[in-house]
Amino acid sequence: MDSNEIRENFLRFFEERGHQRLASWPLVPYGDPTMLFTTAGMVQFKRYFMGEGEPPSHRLTTVQKCFRTSDIDSVGDPSHLTFFEMLGNFSVGDYFKAEVVPWAWEYVTRVLQLPEERLWTAVYLDDDEAFDLWKKLGVLEQRIMRYGEESNYWFSGPVGPCGPCSELHYDFGPTPGCPECEAGTCHPEVECGRFLEIWNLVFMSFYQNEDGTRTPLPQRNIDTGAGLERLAVVTLHNEIGRKPSVYDTDVFSPALRKVEELSGRKYGEDASADRSMRIVAEHARASAFLTANGVLPSNEGRGYVLRRILRRAVYFGQDIGFPQDALSEVQKVIIEKMGQQYPELLNQQDLILRVAQTEEEKFRSAVRTGTQILQAQAFAPREWFKSLNAMLIDDLSRLKEQIASATDREDRWREAVERISRWRQSEVVEAMPDEYTLYSLPLWEATMDGITGDSKLNEVTSNLSYLPESERVSFLDDLISAIESWQSTLTGREVFILSDTHGVPKDLTAEIAEEHGFGIDNEGFERSMEEQRERARSAARFGSPTSDESHVRGEDGETPFVGYETLSSKTTVVAINRNGINIDVAQAGDEGTIVLRETPFYSEGGGQVADVGEIVSANGRVRVTDTQHSTDRTIVHQGRVVEGRIAVGEAVTAQVDPEHRYNVRRNHTATHLLHAALRQV
Repeated sequence: MDSNEIRENFLRFFEERGHQRLASWPLVPYGDPTMLFTTAGMVQFKRYFMGEGEPPSHRLTTVQKCFRTSDIDSVGDPSHLTFFEMLGNFSVGDYFKAEVVPWAWEYVTRVLQLPEERLWTAVYLDDDEAFDLWKKLGVLEQRIMRYGEESNYWFSGPVGPCGPCSELHYDFGPTPGCPECEAGTCHPEVECGRFLEIWNLVFMSFYQNEDGTRTPLPQRNIDTGAGLERLAVVTLHNEIGRKPSVYDTDVFSPALRKVEELSGRKYGEDASADRSMRIVAEHARASAFLTANGVLPSNEGRGYVLRRILRRAVYFGQDIGFPQDALSEVQKVIIEKMGQQYPELLNQQDLILRVAQTEEEKFRSAVRTGTQILQAQAFAPREWFKSLNAMLIDDLSRLKEQIASATDREDRWREAVERISRWRQSEVVEAMPDEYTLYSLPLWEATMDGITGDSKLNEVTSNLSYLPESERVSFLDDLISAIESWQSTLTGREVFILSDTHGVPKDLTAEIAEEHGFGIDNEGFERSMEEQRERARSAARFGSPTSDESHVRGEDGETPFVGYETLSSKTTVVAINRNGINIDVAQAGDEGTIVLRETPFYSEGGGQVADVGEIVSANGRVRVTDTQHSTDRTIVHQGRVVEGRIAVGEAVTAQVDPEHRYNVRRNHTATHLLHAALRQV
């Protein structure tokens, strides 16, 4: 029984029992800004459950497109998905447990013809009614499990409809090596892979309030969800007699065959390649549906999720030898297979493929850059440091033990002080290859500086002898931990520089690092991001402006804007900032921000994106890629010196890219026209 048959026979089964068939909601939910995506079949009925509207019928059935972000990093194993289809039947104040439990049993045993001996059920701890209903249908008592709120109580969110639930689980048979299976005590809560939840019946009768209390809903409701892909897995197992994954079903097999063809690899021959092939197939499907449902790549919100899965698919496609634009070829197969059920895939095919191709082209460049930089500036230097740091850790560990117990603790501490000082002041720098010194050494030292917060190591190593005796052992512990961590973890600052300077996103850095056996410092990255945001908030202040700067920039530092009259203006450089530090001169290759005496560049605002263009002097040229304004209305030009040099006080010509300005202006006008039309319609 393939997925199309399951989808249709489920809907027909409940139509025959008085349910009205409704279409799936889009992946972007209507009128609910609290939700990034539609994550369950009940989303479009939530208002009915709360008594806030009259449903088209009190019995409803759907196959709902769903997308969940929680499993993105797990995609690649045999079971996790981001996009999936949820089969559901719903009662709005109509039937309840006594009807839905027998129907669920009838569907899985009569329609899907799953063997009764492979089905287990679970109920909420005190739900005797549901327990008795399953028992009456012939389910053995030892296969009706009672679980607590964590497993058998369903919440639509921190606030909203909720209720106890009952689940159906499929038993694939004992898992080799599982102690519970060997002892005959395994059950669906044991995560050995033996059981798969296939259907959840939610008895939705309460509302979860902000304070955690629950109040009864206006009526008792039924909300069920059965994963189409999971049902396809268990029906296939029932047919072939061995445990399949979701990628063995017809849901993914056409896409995987295309992945095999494009990569020249055979699925099932290599575990690492299999994982990459699964990621490509799953993300190709998910990205096609997101794009067809109106999501476009961007750096925030839904667009960022789409960009992330597209780039993840490209990255793992490269791992198995995908040629350029291969991802869009996989999407074509998905569109062909699922286009009849979801016509938006056919209607938006050109857009889906174009988006994938554009993102792939951008990302391949970012991957090359990121991999090269990480190899040269992170992985190779750490390999060089390994033996040196191991020697240092051995020395410090020996001294730490002696400081804690020896009678000559003071002598041992002085030895530790000398060892640390020699290591910091000359040993590393003199021995380090020249190609590592520029980038790796400062980051390595900064990591060591920050081991106990606020550069305590700098303070201590400049005067280590005065560190109180009570703090010496813990200090050495912190230092050893920091060195060990640096050997296995990319610092937050490194990850930030890759993102901010080279455009390599954190999640890609994490993927590349993981392949080389490294983790990343997420907390350190967030600290660097917050420091960057703080710099952006005050970027245009650049300390106290001189009196000359103040009068040309207007009251409170506001930069005069002349872009309504002209796209080119002769002006003067007032300030330059790079990495949060004011500088007088920026050289070729430097990136940062520039403040001008006056400017024709429009800063982003009012619903219109920023101007781009060039700032040209007699000695150099800056390519302006963004224009923003600070809280005091100083206009800040973000860009890169592409030729020569540029200096504070230098006369320059600021030139806005006219084609970009005209395109932005047309787009902005078209937006207003569209809004007016939408209001009329």
